[in-house]
Amino acid sequence: MNIKQIKLYASNNRTFERGLDYYEANHVQNYHMHVGETISLTADVVGSLNNIYKVKVEISLNQVLLNFDCQCLAHETYRGCCKHVIAVLLKYYYDIGHKPSLITQIQTITDDEARSMIKEYTTRNIDLALNETNYQKVRLIPRMIISSSQDIMLSFLIGHVRPYVLRSITDFYYFMKEKRIASYGKNLTLYHDLTSFTDDSQEIVKFLLDTYIDIQFYDRKFSYPREFRYLTLSPRSIDRFYELFINKTLTLEENAY
Repeated sequence: MNIKQIKLYASNNRTFERGLDYYEANHVQNYHMHVGETISLTADVVGSLNNIYKVKVEISLNQVLLNFDCQCLAHETYRGCCKHVIAVLLKYYYDIGHKPSLITQIQTITDDEARSMIKEYTTRNIDLALNETNYQKVRLIPRMIISSSQDIMLSFLIGHVRPYVLRSITDFYYFMKEKRIASYGKNLTLYHDLTSFTDDSQEIVKFLLDTYIDIQFYDRKFSYPREFRYLTLSPRSIDRFYELFINKTLTLEENAY
């Protein structure tokens, strides 16, 4: 395990930096490592306001993070490792780096192998979360707009009971393509996979992604900046969109853009 891997395990860059601060400030206490079929780490990490958080980490002998647990709220709220777990992983890394004889079974892996293992680990745990019975799928709600120049466009809302405006079609496209986790507001953090959406919204998601590709690669007169929120429809895409909304209600705005 190396620093690059540990940084990838963190929920975000800021979390990694805070974990590094905790490690360097000796906030990792009562640290223990046990080597068996896997490597088990336990520690107490001193957090903000001097709260003590108990951390448990399990690592395979070929240096893949298998499981981790922390008592903090961030562990329950966000994907990836919290700053307390990161601090323990850094403690482990520097202990092993200075005392390689402690674990003779450790194998060296390439960066490509590490990325593959991390992706497999992350996907497995996200899929488990999506299969939980209390997981609430989100809706993608289109709104049709007829502009002053008579172009037909779509804007979108995304969410549950109180959906958010989808402010960047470009971001959404790449989030879906890369299966990323991103937040749209206080009450919506989404894993961008088709299975995260309700059944009726999945076809709309497919339509949005396909139409975005068509415009980007086949119709050069349209170019989307990062924050572009309107999808301009071609005659072909209009026909396909109408097919999706046969016998369904659609919000229409005239001369709104």
